[in-house]
Amino acid sequence: MGTTIHLLARAFYQESISRLIANINAGIEVIDRKEGIRAGINENNSGHLYLIESQYLISNYISETSTTPILFIGALKELHRIFDIPQQSKGGYITPADGFEVLPGAIKKIIKGEWFISPRTQSFLESNRLQQQRKLLHRKLSKPLSRSELEILFEIACGNTTSGIAQKRFRSVHTVKTQRKEIRRKLSLTDQYNLNILAARKLGEIKTLYSIVNDPEKLQLLLKNTA
Repeated sequence: MGTTIHLLARAFYQESISRLIANINAGIEVIDRKEGIRAGINENNSGHLYLIESQYLISNYISETSTTPILFIGALKELHRIFDIPQQSKGGYITPADGFEVLPGAIKKIIKGEWFISPRTQSFLESNRLQQQRKLLHRKLSKPLSRSELEILFEIACGNTTSGIAQKRFRSVHTVKTQRKEIRRKLSLTDQYNLNILAARKLGEIKTLYSIVNDPEKLQLLLKNTA
């Protein structure tokens, strides 16, 4: 295949991953520091693939014009990473619970110019909104949060105030207060303090849930191309 795989993962993953992908005719470069990947990801290298453990990327390292494919490994709460990959880049997502045995097949598929999501990831994306929110937020919701409510919850998770959210989202303060109250009701939270605490602790989960409802075209693309 003549592809170079750049691997950024914890040390105890590196050996098992390298062993599994050693027989797919690809070179392997282990990256020790996340700071070293930004330029490479954005150089539009069709002969390269980045295999990244998602927890290493706190910020978004991927430009909208990148064409370098990226395969993420991470928990479902970090699934929003795949929504950051530009459509022209292709890429994929695997959870550790899937087992690294799926890596060779995933890499081959991505190198061929296709998307890949693991069976566990696909099952999660195909579940309804209520099931997704219950799973990631660990709350017994009776009704799912709407797209607009997830948007507000994401802003709260980022530390933004009611007035700040209203200004940023071009809504009245009254509207945002009403939405916060409804979010608390659905999550069975007694006050604003507990809502702020939950949002801060669940930033990744909330961002993933919001990404799913905010980008239905990417969601359908992933499910269609991994069926």
